[in-house]
Amino acid sequence: SNKVIGVLGVQHDDKENAYSKDDFELFKSIGSQVAIWIENANLFAGMEKLAVTDTLTGIYNRRQLFNLAQQELERAFRYGRDFSLVIIDIDHFKKVNDLFGHPIGDEVLRAFTRLCVENLRIADIIGRYGGEEFLILMPETNIKKALDVAERLRKEIESMQVQFENGVVSVTASLGTVSLHSIWEKEDPKPNLDQLILLADEALYQAKTNGRNQVCGYSKP
Repeated sequence: SNKVIGVLGVQHDDKENAYSKDDFELFKSIGSQVAIWIENANLFAGMEKLAVTDTLTGIYNRRQLFNLAQQELERAFRYGRDFSLVIIDIDHFKKVNDLFGHPIGDEVLRAFTRLCVENLRIADIIGRYGGEEFLILMPETNIKKALDVAERLRKEIESMQVQFENGVVSVTASLGTVSLHSIWEKEDPKPNLDQLILLADEALYQAKTNGRNQVCGYSKP
């Protein structure tokens, strides 16, 4: 391969033309070995990234998302902080694929993801939960703040337009939200991550039942 990996420099302080032909062969050999090490390191870093990211959208995949969510939940318990989850479902996304085709559907997902990332706070974490479902982790965030962020995001999604050769695609989304301190008291057994996600999913179901394109927060019966 003629690809440039890096530059190896050697210098002799005492005289010019200090290196023999054998020296140059040695330098070439050293350079080749270093290039292999660098390429292997880059390959390993790329494989590590692929292991934790969704290939279509570039955000965290489901497995890594759950790992991070578990860490944040444990941190919330340890330090007595709040912790919120938001599940987002793109409304009637199947119609986008049916009407415009899967390549356009994929572009809508990528645009949707970019919009979410741009409109979330630095501390928030987003990942792909399913096909057109996404999960946002909000450390140290109570239910009121989570609902505010979710509503602002809903409005941005509603105004998003994805242009392509034959037209424009717009979508809406339904969002379900839950926070740790709105459902749990310290004297109660600690809820696990699956239970928290289930409650956010219940709130999402309520948003869909109410007509979609809205935000619902889970509240205790």
